[in-house]
Amino acid sequence: MEITLLQNPAAFWLMLGILLALSELFVPGLVILFFGLGALITSGICYLADISITLQVVVFLFTSILSLLIFRSVLKQRFFSDTEEKDESLNGEFIGKSARVSRVNEDGVSGQIEFRGTVWTIQSTELLSVGDVVEITSKESIKLFVTKKTNT
Repeated sequence: MEITLLQNPAAFWLMLGILLALSELFVPGLVILFFGLGALITSGICYLADISITLQVVVFLFTSILSLLIFRSVLKQRFFSDTEEKDESLNGEFIGKSARVSRVNEDGVSGQIEFRGTVWTIQSTELLSVGDVVEITSKESIKLFVTKKTNT
């Protein structure tokens, strides 16, 4: 006698829960993870008690949505909100600092500077020359925006 996965509801929900939880790695957003958690809870209940397929689906949906409502905002805040704060603190290491232009592109308003031992791509609204001292006004990804520093 061959037992299939569908004949054992606890095994079915366990496999579905693992699959959904792992799929969160490929489709981020912290939603699918909670449906995986709901499937794992349903699996545990099916292992302990023989319940109808209708009740299994109700338990799955209820636990998935409940865990989504309770834990998603907490986890999202815990794991994803710090990046904005880190970006702001990193910007503080650049904004207002000075550097010397080491290369100017043909357009005259872009080029490179060496800042803290790293060569950075720069963009300006003013014409630049090699050797100009510039002030970093903003940072966007790996590009720094600069203005010529006036001698005061």
